[in-house]
Amino acid sequence: MDHGRFDNIQRVFFGSGLKFWLHRLLFLDTLSYLSHGQLSINLNRLLLVDIDDIFVGEQGTRLRKEDVQAMLEAQERIREMVPGFKFNLGFSGKYFHHGTPEENRGDDMILDTVRAKRKDHGIRVDSQYSVAPHHSGVYPVHEMLYSAWKRVWNVKVSSTEEYPHLRPARLRRGFIHRNIMVLPRQTCGLFTHTMFIERYPGGREKLDESIQGGELFQTVVYNPVPEPWQICAASREVVDLLHASAVAYNRW
Repeated sequence: MDHGRFDNIQRVFFGSGLKFWLHRLLFLDTLSYLSHGQLSINLNRLLLVDIDDIFVGEQGTRLRKEDVQAMLEAQERIREMVPGFKFNLGFSGKYFHHGTPEENRGDDMILDTVRAKRKDHGIRVDSQYSVAPHHSGVYPVHEMLYSAWKRVWNVKVSSTEEYPHLRPARLRRGFIHRNIMVLPRQTCGLFTHTMFIERYPGGREKLDESIQGGELFQTVVYNPVPEPWQICAASREVVDLLHASAVAYNRW
């Protein structure tokens, strides 16, 4: 730390690069300190975790009753750190009950749980949020899509990965078009085909790298509203690892 006693210019020197995750946090603190708070980032984060394609998996890879129970238990553990936390589930009705008898019972447990929660807590189902098939037409904007959204469903919110550019993910931004708010969509690298850790592209080491200072870590750190954060249906081991690691950021 150079306090600027000779030239009245304060400086902070780093003896290494920013690849190490702690250096990234120190760099943000440095910007805040040297700018007297003008370049500070709020420590609060608003995060929606969307578990998408919940019924899409092939037979043998779908959620069973014990997987659903594990997801509910993980939700409760996360609530100890993030009060009121809830997973957001994405349904594809076409593939409902397309699994083995054991997996179909898992489908039933999911719907029974959602139905009970909705009744107990008065949860609305007309969220006025929508995305297009394959996310087409959100950006670049397709005017007919926005017209249909407003006229048929009165959609007020959507999301896209494409604005202003797909990469890097942490620099995505939102915009408003025809009074529809389009959020910067974030993913965590787990998609419908990524069901098990051993099948993750690059393996467990690559996933850990993303969590511990990599793209996922930076997305959460640099964006006060890194939302919606999407993970397609995966094994409970993958889901538990990812979400437990993400919410643990608030301890650092």
